[in-house]
Amino acid sequence: MIMSQWAMPRLMRALTALALAGSLMAAGPVLSSSAAPADTNVVLLSSAAAVEERSIGYVAYWDQARGLRSVGDAGEAVTEVSPSWYAPAADGSIVVQQQGAVDDSPSAVAQLRANGALVVPAIANYRNKTWDRAVVSAILADPVKRTQHVAHIAALVNTRGYDGIDIDYEHLGTADRQPFTAFVTQLGLALHANGKLLSVTLHPKTSEPGDQPKNQAQDYAAIGRVADEVRIMLYDYHWATSSPGALAPINWVRSVMTWAATQIPRQKLVLGAGTYGYDWVGSRGTSLMWTEIMKRARANGATVRYSTAKQAPYFTYVDSRGRKHTVWFENARSIAAKKVVMRNIGASGMHYWRLGGEDPKIWLLK
Repeated sequence: MIMSQWAMPRLMRALTALALAGSLMAAGPVLSSSAAPADTNVVLLSSAAAVEERSIGYVAYWDQARGLRSVGDAGEAVTEVSPSWYAPAADGSIVVQQQGAVDDSPSAVAQLRANGALVVPAIANYRNKTWDRAVVSAILADPVKRTQHVAHIAALVNTRGYDGIDIDYEHLGTADRQPFTAFVTQLGLALHANGKLLSVTLHPKTSEPGDQPKNQAQDYAAIGRVADEVRIMLYDYHWATSSPGALAPINWVRSVMTWAATQIPRQKLVLGAGTYGYDWVGSRGTSLMWTEIMKRARANGATVRYSTAKQAPYFTYVDSRGRKHTVWFENARSIAAKKVVMRNIGASGMHYWRLGGEDPKIWLLK
């Protein structure tokens, strides 16, 4: 597949900026010896004036038609798109996440690229509505399978003409930490040999190794050395089976990103934001996109309020059965607050899970 005339300059700018930052670091410090490494990265990034802020949208295969419309509506406000199309198989090969439900056709890729966005598909260990640690752990633990897995991913990217790949292997275990680092290091070398990007998506944390096995599997500093993008998932602080609350309280977002910037070069660091919300009855929540949430608010005569402490919108209502609902979600205002954190820290941009039904005003934010 031939890369579009718009995507090629964007990819070259991204790779050139990373190379420039690396060469400046190799040349020696540009600040006093008392400056923190993360602050040095900010100076290096500002020296690469051609770098544009990353704005990355995920497209879910089960809602792809709506996601593609959002890509078109967002226009140049989206610089990269990561369709969630692929998954690892037990033998290390790559398969679609759901047979017969994934459209990764050339025409779908062309639609994603129509406004000049890079196409960096996601490979995720998600199948049958659960995160499959076992299949990834088995691949990582076997050096032969791991090498074959890298080869399969590189072949997919090169054969399909993608601009890179996003590794979204979630809910791994503590024992996977070193093998996972070895895997992304090996994959980075294979992709970079052909001018392709490596993105790695990580669970949020504020220290090493982290307080849960899924965090302990991911070595922020080691991954930051070899990946081109490191996307931190800053959503689901409250989730479908928790008590109701903000998906990403701003103090938590700030805390995670501030620490992450001490581990990962800031020109690679990406703040991940949700574009959805939950409607809870007790501790059971239903995930909904912004469009569905606003319909529920109107249908139930609810007043949408905004927590400045959490930097998130919410409302409550009582349904026809007399049950109280509590709804917290994300909109353009809450995304804008996260964008301020991202820029204050000097990170490279934001990613959004997911496109299709999000607040369209997000794409008007500057």
